Amino acid sequence: MWKLVAGMNLTIQDLEEIDLLFTRALVGIRDVDKGGVTEDNFSEMIPLECFEAQSMSGQFVPIVPNGHDIKLTFKNRNEYFEKALHFRLHELDKQVW
Repeated sequence: MWKLVAGMNLTIQDLEEIDLLFTRALVGIRDVDKGGVTEDNFSEMIPLECFEAQSMSGQFVPIVPNGHDIKLTFKNRNEYFEKALHFRLHELDKQVW
């Protein structure tokens, strides 16, 4: 959090310090193929349906415009990872600035 106040860039390691569960889940989605998950069984293994992520307040919110209309798939999981990470790293920007 101090990095945000100091104007420094935040990293996934910074997010991990404040929300380990979210960070591990996000990395798990990105790296799901390493555990044998394929395009065929992705939707069975990953309970998220669209481009929404849980905010710090616990609500699920779109991480891109119309995110609730974009299906999370095996093929776009890396994009989801990047967008969800960016969302959480910058979620407090407005409150700080």
